[in-house]
Amino acid sequence: MHHSRLPMLSHLAKIHLSTAGTSVPRRTHKGTHGHVLYPSQRRQSQKPARQITAELKRKLDDSLIKAIIVDGRSFNDFSKPGIIDFLDLAIPDYRPPHRTTIRCRIQKLYAEERENLRQQLSTVQNIALTIDVWKSSSHIYYLCLSGHYFDNNYELKHNVLAFRRFIGSHTGQRLQRFLENEVEKINIQHKISATTCDNGADIRCAITASNVLGPRFSCLAHDLNLTVKNGLWLYKQPKGSEKSSTTAAATTMLKENELVEDDDDNISIADGEDVPDEIIETYLPQSEEDE
Repeated sequence: MHHSRLPMLSHLAKIHLSTAGTSVPRRTHKGTHGHVLYPSQRRQSQKPARQITAELKRKLDDSLIKAIIVDGRSFNDFSKPGIIDFLDLAIPDYRPPHRTTIRCRIQKLYAEERENLRQQLSTVQNIALTIDVWKSSSHIYYLCLSGHYFDNNYELKHNVLAFRRFIGSHTGQRLQRFLENEVEKINIQHKISATTCDNGADIRCAITASNVLGPRFSCLAHDLNLTVKNGLWLYKQPKGSEKSSTTAAATTMLKENELVEDDDDNISIADGEDVPDEIIETYLPQSEEDE
C-alpha cells in the first residue's frame, strides 16, 4: 500500500496544490511543494548542479566541430567510449554533440563560407585560376580549383574555389561544363584573366574550348619536373626484364607518359550535389545515374 502512494505523491508535488478551504486544485511550479514527498523521494528528485554553463557548452561544441574540420576526423570520433571517459574526467557534465548534429552544423558552416566567398570575390576585378587533378590510392579522382587575385591594398590573395570528387566517363567536354558551372556559382565568369593547368589532353581541350576560362597557361613547375625526369632518365626499370637498362628505361618512360595522359583524362562530372540536373542527365550514363 505504501508503494502504491509514491507515484501519486510525486504527481502532487510536481503539479498540483490543494488550497485550504477548497477542493479545486491549481497548477503550480515543479518542485515548489516537495514537502508532501517522503525524504527518499526528495533525495531522488534533486538534480545535480551543472558543472558547465550554457556558454561554455557552446564554446566546447564549436571547438569540437572545428577540430573535426581541421584534422579531418570522422563525425563520431568524440562519441567513442575512450573519448567519453576522458571527457568525463577532464570536463565533467559535458556531452559531445551527436554526429547528426555535427553534420548539420558543418553543412551550415559550409553554406556560410560559400556565401562569404561570393561576397569577397564580388569586389575583385580580375582573377586567375589554377586547376589540378589527381587520383587517390583507391582510384578516386579529385579536382581542386583555386583563385588568385589582388585585393584593394594590392596584396596577393588565394582561395580554394572548389574541391570535388569525379565519377563517370572522362571527357574534356564534361570537364568544361563542370568548371564553367563552378565559376558561375560564385559569379566570377566575367572576371577570369587566365587559367593555369598541366598538359592533360582533357584539361587543354576544356579550357581552350571555353569562352569563360580565359587563355590557358601550362604549369611551369609541371613542365620543369617532366623535363628533368626525361633528361636524367629518372625511371624505374620493369622487374624481371631482360632488356638493357637503356631500352628498359626508354620503355618505362613511354609507358609513364601514356599513364600521365590517361590519369589526366580520367575526369568526369562532379557529384550531383552541386551540379545542375541537366548536366547529369546529359552526360552521365544510365548506370551511373542509378548510383
